[in-house]
Amino acid sequence: MAFSSRKENRQHQSHRHAAWTGHAVTIGIALVVLGPAFIGLKAEGLGEHDAAMMTWYIGMATMVVIGIIKVLFSFIGTMGSAGCSAGGSASDRWLASDWLLSA
Repeated sequence: MAFSSRKENRQHQSHRHAAWTGHAVTIGIALVVLGPAFIGLKAEGLGEHDAAMMTWYIGMATMVVIGIIKVLFSFIGTMGSAGCSAGGSASDRWLASDWLLSA
């Protein structure tokens, strides 16, 4: 179909954005959190297995914290787009809440 509805188009953009941010978060956690944690733990004298296990615990704790932050911001984003129109159009509020939910 040559014409798609605005809602379908937004859903498609949302899925594209969510997929991209998922990859960015994965790479970021590996490079910024897990790598330095593993190197630091090995420098403190932990064996390779113990450093790897502690790095895994750090990674899981990081994922839990990210999940909690996403849940909190999802409610904030929903409340912000519900009533007040000061600060932008409806599409701006939709984009802001979409970004918070998919990040």
